[in-house]
Amino acid sequence: MICPKCGSKNTVPIVYGLPSLDLYEKEQKREILLGGCCVTSDAPCCYCKDCGNRWGNYSEYVDKQRQELLKRFERHKEE
Repeated sequence: MICPKCGSKNTVPIVYGLPSLDLYEKEQKREILLGGCCVTSDAPCCYCKDCGNRWGNYSEYVDKQRQELLKRFERHKEE
């Protein structure tokens, strides 16, 4: 992920929902940013650690992830 504001590659995904201990640890290591428990349809999905910019659309991000999982499932089912 490249920040559209500053061009940095020093970015992480924003994770929503009730975090587990593992997610808290990842946030402490700055591998993710916790976005809170409530997710809106226009919530950002990416965070730049250099300039603080938040961008992207979480709903679209989740849809892409879901589509990828379905493709993998279908390929595995065919084997």
